Amino acid sequence: MQSRSFILFALVSLVAACNTDRAVRLPRTSEAPATVLWAWERNEDLRFIDPATTGVAFLAMTLTLEADSVRREPRRQPLFVPEGTYLTAVIRIETVKQTERRPALSDGQIAEIVVLTRSALERPNVRGIQIDFDAALSERPFYRKLMKELRSGLPAGTPLTMTALASWCVGDRWLQ
Repeated sequence: MQSRSFILFALVSLVAACNTDRAVRLPRTSEAPATVLWAWERNEDLRFIDPATTGVAFLAMTLTLEADSVRREPRRQPLFVPEGTYLTAVIRIETVKQTERRPALSDGQIAEIVVLTRSALERPNVRGIQIDFDAALSERPFYRKLMKELRSGLPAGTPLTMTALASWCVGDRWLQ
């Protein structure tokens, strides 16, 4: 319990450090619960949670950008949650680092990511999207454009969030 409290405190502190006027914020009328557990790619049985107070952000798919393509790897492990749990689909984005296969970071790739991301909303109880992309310095303009295109490409009122590396909030404030 003590480690959960510390993790929650650290997460709240990180979010506060990243707070900017340009940050995407959930609308005040959002149904998102105050506590959200993050479920990565492993067999997760979270049926013990109370869906009235706790939601789940889960890895829905990993998208790998390579040259001009976007490769989709869906979640392969089961996720068990109580009926009615508020779910946020996490879309992990990775880029190939080998020089000859580096991604184009093109408008076409952005369009494909938007379509694939929208498909995550078709799962039952998925009400929000979170993008998890550890963008390198050279990938940040692409990331910024992607988030803008996602915002306009998702249904109105769909919560859209992003993960942020601590370094983006403290020593390198590119989000502002």
